[in-house]
Amino acid sequence: MFRLIAAILIVAAPVAQAEECDALFLRLMVDGNPEMPVIIEVTQSFNGAEPTVTRHSADASGDWLSEPMEPATLPWSMQRGEVMYSSSDGGQTWSELGRFTPEQREAARETQRREAETRYDIACSTKMRDGVTYQLVEGRYTANSQQDAQMFLRYWLETDGWIARHEMQVRAAAYDLDVTQVLRRVDQVVLPQP
Repeated sequence: MFRLIAAILIVAAPVAQAEECDALFLRLMVDGNPEMPVIIEVTQSFNGAEPTVTRHSADASGDWLSEPMEPATLPWSMQRGEVMYSSSDGGQTWSELGRFTPEQREAARETQRREAETRYDIACSTKMRDGVTYQLVEGRYTANSQQDAQMFLRYWLETDGWIARHEMQVRAAAYDLDVTQVLRRVDQVVLPQP
């Protein structure tokens, strides 16, 4: 009897860990980090072109500013409330691009939730980077809203669950995209007034 119980526990432990890992991947994919002041360095490469680097600053309300670093000549973009803006002169003047309402934000999250149902190859592990140990959570899914793109996501979590680094690969029929985000919590972000 004891052997049977021990065997059941040995078999059940990996299943429970896999379920916990899957639930964690789903939460990270849909919710990400909590809204708080953050600076994100975003490096992306589209179809194998030279990478671009952008500094993305967001305050606790979810408003944000994206400033291109490399190349620095690209337009800036910003969202304040529901309004999205663009600046071609380094933030000196702004033009309204359009609106992104709470309903549109929720619709985007709902699309993310739906696409999360296609997730597979979920895995959790630990890895050291620059002398710090992170929990790695990674997996794949199909983004039907993006030409059935095959998506790969990897999250690097600090001990308190903060996503310190996020890597994404998108493979679609018409394009490939690689994105790395390095996320740093800060005390405050002050955004410009348009």
